[in-house]
Amino acid sequence: MSAERSDDSARTGGPLRAIPAIDSYCDAWCERCRFQARCVAFVDRKRTEHELERSAPANERGERDRRAIDEHPISVSSLEYANLARGVIEALRPMVEARGGEMALLALEAIERHAFLIAVKARRAVSGLIGVDLPGRDADDGPDRVPSDADGTAELVRLLVAESREAWQVLMEAGRTWADGVPETMVRRLEAFDAAVAAAFPRAMAFVRPGFDDEPPG
Repeated sequence: MSAERSDDSARTGGPLRAIPAIDSYCDAWCERCRFQARCVAFVDRKRTEHELERSAPANERGERDRRAIDEHPISVSSLEYANLARGVIEALRPMVEARGGEMALLALEAIERHAFLIAVKARRAVSGLIGVDLPGRDADDGPDRVPSDADGTAELVRLLVAESREAWQVLMEAGRTWADGVPETMVRRLEAFDAAVAAAFPRAMAFVRPGFDDEPPG
């Protein structure tokens, strides 16, 4: 506070007690205030600054990890597909609704539901491939663990891709004249993407998904 400033903190023989709301009525010249040690706002600010300094290397690593995931070819391809699919769906929806039939409508719904989920799950799989930890994954779920979270996620990606390819093929058969070859192009894109995922995660399809792959038939 301006009325009582010193280059040193307040000196006392006993423990310092916080002064309630002292920061609400001061001139905010904290560097020269003799009540620094008794101001909750100042103490909290210093603690936050210290924690930020300590966490800076981890934050930098996190940013590098995110860039590595985002720039991986599988992540890039999956997001490109998702954005393309969204644009195609918007263009095709009026025609499909007008004369595509029930199967074509179901195919359109499947493509729409899977497009961005493929991108999200592909990114998670890539994070395990390059050894980056993500929330919700065990620390030992790295790329060398058998089976690994990355393998299981990659299996899901490939299953979503397979369903999406079938859905595009339905649209291709249902509206070869009005779709202008777009579904066929999307099928080829998904085939190339699936091949890349299969090469990057050769153990993916051996992963046993709890509840989905370990239940007896029927």
